[in-house]
Amino acid sequence: MPIEPGAYLDGRLEELLTEYLSEARATPSRTGYSLLRLCPTHDIVTRAIIKSELVARGEAREERQAGRLLTTISGGLGTLRRDHLRQTVRYEQVSDYEKENFRGDSQYRDVVTRVLRRAAE
Repeated sequence: MPIEPGAYLDGRLEELLTEYLSEARATPSRTGYSLLRLCPTHDIVTRAIIKSELVARGEAREERQAGRLLTTISGGLGTLRRDHLRQTVRYEQVSDYEKENFRGDSQYRDVVTRVLRRAAE
């Protein structure tokens, strides 16, 4: 059974994203910097693009380590209570645990941009 995206109104979606990205944990930070920021500039964000970004940002020393970090980002998207992330980022489920070809939902681009801008302040 697929895990469904959220259906929040923009104001509540913005609150949930802000709360998630402000958590003092590595995965929300990586999700924001390495996935949400890539979506507006790429039609499709592949696993390879995310891994390259993780290495470029110094989050990982090499691609293999970046793959392990990507697993935590991907897992966060698949967590039932993170439906607000699935509302803003779509993906293909290529296996039970692997997601690929991430893309931002253009309907929520402005919400995500505002949240990321505030998170950077």
